[in-house]
Amino acid sequence: MGSCGDKDSMRRLDAIATIVNEHPQDAQDSLKKIDRSALKGEALYYYDFLTVKADDKAYVVHKSDSVIQNVLDYYSAHPKNKLYPEVLYYCGRVCSDIGDHSTAIAYYQQAIEAQKHFPEDLNLKARIYAQKSDLLTINGMYEEAYKDMLETIRLDSIAGDTLGVIDGYQCCGVILKNLKKYKEAEHCVIKSLSYTKHLNPGLKCEVLRDLAMIKAGEGDVDSCIKLLKSALPLTDSISYNQVAGLCAWYYLISEHKDSAYLYAKKVIANPRMNGKIDAYHILLSSELRDYSSIDTLELYLDNLIALLKRRYNQNQSESVMIQNSKYNYIKHLEAREQAEKSVVSLKIILLLMAIIILVITLFFLLFRLHTKTKIINLQSKLKSLEMIRENLQKNNLLGNDQETKSLELKDDTQLTPQQLRDSLRVRVQSMCTEKEKSSCLSETILNSSVYRELRNIIDAKEFLSDSNSLWKELESLVLSESPDFFNNLRVLVGSELKAYEKQTCILIWLGVTPTEMSVLLNKAKGTISSRRETLSKKLFGIKLGNREVDNVIRSL
Repeated sequence: MGSCGDKDSMRRLDAIATIVNEHPQDAQDSLKKIDRSALKGEALYYYDFLTVKADDKAYVVHKSDSVIQNVLDYYSAHPKNKLYPEVLYYCGRVCSDIGDHSTAIAYYQQAIEAQKHFPEDLNLKARIYAQKSDLLTINGMYEEAYKDMLETIRLDSIAGDTLGVIDGYQCCGVILKNLKKYKEAEHCVIKSLSYTKHLNPGLKCEVLRDLAMIKAGEGDVDSCIKLLKSALPLTDSISYNQVAGLCAWYYLISEHKDSAYLYAKKVIANPRMNGKIDAYHILLSSELRDYSSIDTLELYLDNLIALLKRRYNQNQSESVMIQNSKYNYIKHLEAREQAEKSVVSLKIILLLMAIIILVITLFFLLFRLHTKTKIINLQSKLKSLEMIRENLQKNNLLGNDQETKSLELKDDTQLTPQQLRDSLRVRVQSMCTEKEKSSCLSETILNSSVYRELRNIIDAKEFLSDSNSLWKELESLVLSESPDFFNNLRVLVGSELKAYEKQTCILIWLGVTPTEMSVLLNKAKGTISSRRETLSKKLFGIKLGNREVDNVIRSL
């Protein structure tokens, strides 16, 4: 039900948005009929935005920026929303009304950047450039203002907005006048005037007034007065005092005192308050002081003082509004900065989480790879153990068939490498209790040059160092006869043999006696015996006799 209510509210607000540009007062009435307290989420901020927009379109002067700042906070979090550039635009409009021009210009620039994502809305883009240009003109930044106004004219021309083009050329004329480029300014204003022939007289009045100011800047006061007098019949109640006051001022400059007095009197007689301070200044000037009595002059002076006090109070109020606006803007920036910091913190947390997950995943993969490698190694060792058992059986090292059967396990394939190794050790120990025949070296080994060289060294009672290349040749000789010799040793031991243990096994396999080993390796007989005992324990888990160890090693 809440969802349906939100959709209904959004539809009502969308309907109001379609009339706010042409009928702002009707939009204001429609918004007042909606219960704001019942709105929530986007509908609430949309309502506040339309309220600010309708007031702006109805020429209601904004007094505070608190509402539009709240709206901006919401839409800043949704920059892809099509209303975001327009919200920034109305932030500028509100700041402009309360006199904070620098902040307003900053908002207009942000609106231009945001509007790049919605290039189809030429009307909004033109309004942004126009408002920014007006504020730059007020602040004396004429060159920048002129560039922005040319962009406004370009956009309005593409969009077919004749009123926008008229206003653009008129503003260009004013800007060029301030730059003292009078000929170019006159060209722009005359071009604007050419568009106003069939349009609102008020527009023509404004253009004539601006053309008069350009003539005055050129020093042609007579042409200025003529243009002002031709514009006067086209004025409305709001613009009359301005045009009449200008007539009074330029008549005074041209020393037409009677006409100056007459037009100044018309201004102060008008109920509208605008332009009256300048009119009183003209009437109280030394040139026209003689045209009024002392009592009248005192009355003029009192009225002028009252108007100046009123102007002062207005400036004070505007100053307070500007300070409030700046305070709100600073708070808004702080809130935005805090939100940005929160986003950065969240991104850092997410990044750290992603890194942690990646590390855990890599650890898991490495562990899995290690496990698979270990399984492969274990399978290889199982296979080697089976091969050793088969070799032992072939060499009749396990005794008769009946004894073999009694020693066999029910299911070797289901055992771990250590269990199978222990099983083989039991079988080897059982084999060692029987009378065994020593394995004899083959004729190939006995007749090899490597073996003969070894025997020559032994017979000569020479020392064979560890770095001697003969060890490599001896190792190759053993492998040529028994390719799985070292692999079978490694399986029985459960790890790699040390270098001196490997040398001892090679010499045992080649039939070298402990006494010969002592001379060949330049070690004491006790050291050789210790090495053989250590090798026996590694291979079988217990200490066995030399003959038993030699028989098993030679059978591998």
